Amino acid sequence: MPIIDRLLDQAPEKLHLLADALVRRSVRSERQMAAVASWREALAELRNAANASYNNDGIPIAIEGLRALAAYVEVGADVADTGAAAIVSTLRDLADQNEGYEHSKREPDDFKRWSRGALQRVAELEAATEERTR
Repeated sequence: MPIIDRLLDQAPEKLHLLADALVRRSVRSERQMAAVASWREALAELRNAANASYNNDGIPIAIEGLRALAAYVEVGADVADTGAAAIVSTLRDLADQNEGYEHSKREPDDFKRWSRGALQRVAELEAATEERTR
C-alpha cells in the first residue's frame, strides 16, 4: 500500500498536520515535521514508481490519500491563496491520473502516459512542499 494511502488508513492525523503546514506555510512542531517528512517520502515513492520500468503485474499507486489531502488543504486554505488552490488541483489531477491508470489495461503505452503525467505532478508537489514548508 502506498505511503500516503497508508497514512490515511493508519494515521489520518498526519494528513491533517501536513495540510495545516501547507496551508499556514510553516512547520510548527515535531509532529508536523514528521508529517511533512512522511509526505516527502510518499512523493519520492510516487516518483520512483513512475520512473520504474514497466511491470505487467502493476504497481501500487496512491489515490485515496491524495484525494483526502486535497480536501484537507482546500478546507483549511484561504479562498485567496492561489498556491494552496494549485496544490489542491495538482493533488486531484494526480489522483485522477493514478485512478485512470488503475482502470486501464496497464499495458506499456498506458504506463508511459501515466508515468509522464505523474512525474510532472510529483515535481509540482515537491516544489510546492519545499516552498511552503521551509
